[in-house]
Amino acid sequence: MRRALVIVPLAIVAGAVSAHAVSPPVTQPLDTEQVLGAVLTTVVADSGVPVRVPDTLPLDITDSRVFAEGEGRPKGYVISLAGAADCGGANACSYGQLRAKRGAKLGAKPNARLTGGIRAVFFPLSCGASCSPPAIAWRQGGVRYEIQLKAVVGTKREFIRLANSAIIAGPR
Repeated sequence: MRRALVIVPLAIVAGAVSAHAVSPPVTQPLDTEQVLGAVLTTVVADSGVPVRVPDTLPLDITDSRVFAEGEGRPKGYVISLAGAADCGGANACSYGQLRAKRGAKLGAKPNARLTGGIRAVFFPLSCGASCSPPAIAWRQGGVRYEIQLKAVVGTKREFIRLANSAIIAGPR
């Protein structure tokens, strides 16, 4: 399976950044296709399930770059977003993941409804030894999809909007 890594300067994705700014906070959603670039193309080509991602990513970050990497698999895919190359999902540099796995269970009792009446589970920010960003998961066509992001607004309402965006956009 091929893996792709794309480095996207946020100045390009989010608009011009002042020359005097040092890692300005990003408060507007970033265009998913621009952030993921070739990673999305590779994941779509290699994944054995339909790839569903929202149109925008409302990341709560202050870095000037987003590193994206992903891998398509016969039964799913994983796309990771981070503030450093080769982050490996470490809490300090990870911005989140977009995942899918055929046959996986929802994982908890549904507590949200998505477009088309699809039942979903919203997982709020949770902290123990480390923190897990908010996430939403749903099943569609026998596939469990999940969006987990350090989001500007980590509310249930915002994550329902993200999941609906991925559903409405359809397979990439």
